Amino acid sequence: MAKATSAKKVARVAARSGGKTAAARQRNWLFPASIVAIVVLGIAVLVYARSNNLAATSNKTHPIANLNDGKPSDHWHAAFQISVCGKELTPVNDAFSTDTLGIHTHGDGLIHIHPFATLAAGTGAKMSRFFTQTNLQVTDTGFKMPDGKVYEAGKTTCNGKPAVLRLAQWNEALKAAAGAKPDQIYTTGFGGVHFTRDFMAFTLDFAPAGSTIPPPSTAAKLKTLGECDKGGAAAQTPECLAAQAQAAQSTATTLPPTSATTPPTTATTPKTTTTKGSSGK
Repeated sequence: MAKATSAKKVARVAARSGGKTAAARQRNWLFPASIVAIVVLGIAVLVYARSNNLAATSNKTHPIANLNDGKPSDHWHAAFQISVCGKELTPVNDAFSTDTLGIHTHGDGLIHIHPFATLAAGTGAKMSRFFTQTNLQVTDTGFKMPDGKVYEAGKTTCNGKPAVLRLAQWNEALKAAAGAKPDQIYTTGFGGVHFTRDFMAFTLDFAPAGSTIPPPSTAAKLKTLGECDKGGAAAQTPECLAAQAQAAQSTATTLPPTSATTPPTTATTPKTTTTKGSSGK
């Protein structure tokens, strides 16, 4: 009887020992498996991020960003105005004390395009960067000025006539100043319009459909103003000073009727209704 009891005790101890060994083996297997899974996941995240940011970080498409790496970069300028019912408004100014992306204005009727980051270079150099920097809220149907004034189709009129919002683009500002028709007129997706070359001109126009869109008053002196803005001795020449003074005097503040409603935000791609004028090649 004693022998049978001893045998049972030995069996129970062996069973318990075997169970502990199996559990230990399972723990030993789970730990390295978890490490491998974490490593694989990390590599997958890096590959995904690289594939999604390759275009933004390549910095090979103009305008090229100045990354302080000694490589050539672009410093462009575009003439810009907001026209309401045929009247040019006072130029917008930067809404922030610093510009981290490099697309801004000095309140001089120009868009200064010299990217500081790849996010605003190449295809990232677009009108929405400028809108954000100046706190100009633009939708497909209207816009809200930094001072709170709102111009919206269906609510704001020009002498009683319905008005629409359009963005006219001239590929060459000098031709715009000489009376050339816009190369393109966008009716939607204004923030997605890209800056593709130096010395372009743009007018954000709120006026009756079919009316002539005026070019920016700064278009005629854009090249001179652009060169002056690059600094150095050229900025203090009589020609630069005269051009800057003329640009400052050529804009006027107008107060067309406004509504108190903020336009709804929409996200659309640019839509072109006109492709007339100079080729811009």
